[in-house]
Amino acid sequence: MKLTKQIKTRIIRFVVTDHAYQRFAQRIRRVEAHLLPHEILQRFVAAFRESTKLKRQSKSKQIRDERYEGTTIYYRNKDFNFIVQDDIIITVEFNGKKKHLNRRQKPRLEYASSRG
Repeated sequence: MKLTKQIKTRIIRFVVTDHAYQRFAQRIRRVEAHLLPHEILQRFVAAFRESTKLKRQSKSKQIRDERYEGTTIYYRNKDFNFIVQDDIIITVEFNGKKKHLNRRQKPRLEYASSRG
């Protein structure tokens, strides 16, 4: 999938990896389970277009930049961080109060009641 984003007077084209889209879908379903696939796609596009480039970076992001030769750029909106390398959206993460939803969720097991 390809996206465009206008930054000042330039239009930049981004490629979205399957991993990034799947992570976005997985994480947004943890908040809103009722979304259909086309609604998830609309949310992804809208969230990325309203995001802004991060200027100051935390220590962990600086370490990632050093590891990947400084080609990583971070975009953020109110709910998500988009991690971009060489105009390719690599992954999407929650930020802020929903950050704990980035962790892998343990599956819920439903046990049949032995009381009859």
